[in-house]
Amino acid sequence: MVIGAKTELNSQIYADSVSSATHSRPPPESELCIVIRLKSFQTPVMGMSRSSVALAAFCKTLDDRKDLQEKVKASEMPEEIIEIAASLGHEISHGELRIWSRELCSDYFPWAANGHEWRRNFFMRKG
Repeated sequence: MVIGAKTELNSQIYADSVSSATHSRPPPESELCIVIRLKSFQTPVMGMSRSSVALAAFCKTLDDRKDLQEKVKASEMPEEIIEIAASLGHEISHGELRIWSRELCSDYFPWAANGHEWRRNFFMRKG
């Protein structure tokens, strides 16, 4: 899974927003999409935690703001990204960011071009 307008999710469920899903068409690139591949049938995204919803909203904000993308890309530890999100009113947890990091592959995430081991080490860093 990937969250964000410029990122791709491995799925067949499309959400025009975090709270409403449509199954008839993929969203335009400008819309926030959350997609989950569930074999051959489609199911709405249910039970997302508040932190997951905040993370999706934060990614949408990042997709629209190059200045924030640069700050996120320059982050040396997860807490810096969490602080950037909090400054915008998006409360995300370290655990939630770590869980979704495998799917967050937009080039502005510090781990995007550095491989799985680098990403795991990134989340072990403390300030």
